[in-house]
Amino acid sequence: MSGETAIRGCQQAEEAQQRTLQELQAELESAGRLDALLAFCSAWQFDIVIPGDPAVIRTVTDGVVQLLQDRLAVVGHEFEIELALQEALANAIRHGCHSDPTKSVECRVTYESTGDVLIVVRDPGPGFDFTHVANPLEDANLLRASGRGLFLIKQLMDDVRFASGGREIQMRKGARRSIRGRTGAGGRRAACG
Repeated sequence: MSGETAIRGCQQAEEAQQRTLQELQAELESAGRLDALLAFCSAWQFDIVIPGDPAVIRTVTDGVVQLLQDRLAVVGHEFEIELALQEALANAIRHGCHSDPTKSVECRVTYESTGDVLIVVRDPGPGFDFTHVANPLEDANLLRASGRGLFLIKQLMDDVRFASGGREIQMRKGARRSIRGRTGAGGRRAACG
């Protein structure tokens, strides 16, 4: 009897494994259909909550660039968007989460029907005064090991704003046009940094 019981147990385990495999294949096909559906959307938005772990930055930026790569309005701006997002996530994880994977960073990516891309990154940290960020191009700051992330973001994106006391950055890349308005919250110009 124990031999039959063992065989029956193995068969049940194999059947369970087969069902799990079929479920995973169905989910993969569904995800592929959703990905294909994005090509027909004139606008879309998605929210991501990621752990405060620097190791996830590349995964997020690669995924965002992959979603945007087929958008005609974005062609030629992929690198700018990717690097700005990398810097914003790195700042949120480093300064807002102190690289603590138990804390979370929120990221919202919106592709608008106009072709504009809006990216919002929010962290749980204390924030900062964005009007007092040192300019990395000043002589006293040229050799500093940090302080270039926000400067890069402002150079790469068409519009950059801060909200929630510096805990949130809002970045916009316009469709085939350049607004080049580097402003802070309330329309105030943000200092380079």
